Amino acid sequence: MSTKLPVLRNTAQLRQLVQQWRRRGHKIALVPTMGGLHEGHLSLVRLAKQHASRVIVSVFVNPTQFAPHEDFESYPRNEERDWHKLLSVQADAMFAPDVHEIYPADFPLLHSYQTSIGIQRELGHDIVVTVDYARRVGVHVNLGELDLNRFSRTADGLSPIIPRCPTTPDFTVGDQCSTGGITFWVPEGRSVYSGLLVKAQKRFSKRYQFTASYALQKNQVTATGASLVNLDNYFASYGPNLPRHNLNVAGVVDMPWGFKLSVNSSFISATPVNPIVTGIDLNGSGNTNFPLFEAAPGLSFNCFNYGCGKPDVTQAISYWNSNVATAATGKKARNGATVPTLALPSNYDFGTPIFSQDFRISKELALKERLHFMAFGEFFNAFNIANLTYSATPVLNSAAFGQPTGRVGQASTFGSGGPRAIQVGGRFSF
Repeated sequence: MSTKLPVLRNTAQLRQLVQQWRRRGHKIALVPTMGGLHEGHLSLVRLAKQHASRVIVSVFVNPTQFAPHEDFESYPRNEERDWHKLLSVQADAMFAPDVHEIYPADFPLLHSYQTSIGIQRELGHDIVVTVDYARRVGVHVNLGELDLNRFSRTADGLSPIIPRCPTTPDFTVGDQCSTGGITFWVPEGRSVYSGLLVKAQKRFSKRYQFTASYALQKNQVTATGASLVNLDNYFASYGPNLPRHNLNVAGVVDMPWGFKLSVNSSFISATPVNPIVTGIDLNGSGNTNFPLFEAAPGLSFNCFNYGCGKPDVTQAISYWNSNVATAATGKKARNGATVPTLALPSNYDFGTPIFSQDFRISKELALKERLHFMAFGEFFNAFNIANLTYSATPVLNSAAFGQPTGRVGQASTFGSGGPRAIQVGGRFSF
């Protein structure tokens, strides 16, 4: 690689070069890439050269853009080939930092502190009871890629943090303005799980065994991404996201003539929900799915099905209609929309618990010494309980508010909690 196209490895080198160019009056453009350059990238470099006298191309494979199941290490990289391609289109500098330059060692990463304490007691009759208390605190939870320039509030007629440019794109040297969002990964969230876990287990004897487990739990998290409505206070959207109660009882009984009966019963309480009003922005965040708790006192994030109920939403809507709605105040939302007056339907719900009762009966036959065949029949949700699903963000200004959206497992043929189903099958083992 020659000095005709310098390769910059750190931000200090980048700043030094940019300052030199600016002192000489150059207009500078940046073309960000993740390497693996092709004609599409090169066309962007040519376009940048039409508007600027110096063009920098960054080549950086960003690890935060890869999901856990995607292979960051196998992403194609060939820096020398990319360099030659940039040289061919007369780029002026290549910025190719390593990960530690962009994400330094002291960048706060998600980690957790975990505590567990428990006791175990044998009660006799082959029954053992275990009680555990578990607590897990997650810190530096990633809230997602947030626009700290708050550019989306320009839809409300408000200025972003860096004033909006009069034209887009703006190639005027010296203009101190912005034409879009400036996003950062924000590791400022928190999660706290606390659970009392109780389990009673009977070892197999006298032809049967069973396990009963119950969790009294609370998992509070900071909402992420688009669910963050108050960008001045991330923890306004901090609350529970798991059902409070989870009970499961399962057992096996040896029946006459070699049959075996398995039973599984489960109960899960309703999931916390967060009612919203769509089409309005009341705080200038640019998010037009506005949660009721942000405007009405006495509520908190995801408190419904978790301490808040129908009397609370009735009181909150009364407050909304008297103090927030345009009909009462004469004021519109930040985005210019009319703030609607809300009315609750005569019949609605925030969600219901999930019940399921599953049975399985099987019989194994020894055909030969090493050849066995098992026949079985399974009965899912034997009592055909509806187990309706509801939206986690029910829309108050919609006719569908508080109405079920489907049934648990309706997209699949079989499954615990879904529509009643029967399955018959067999299995050879040898």
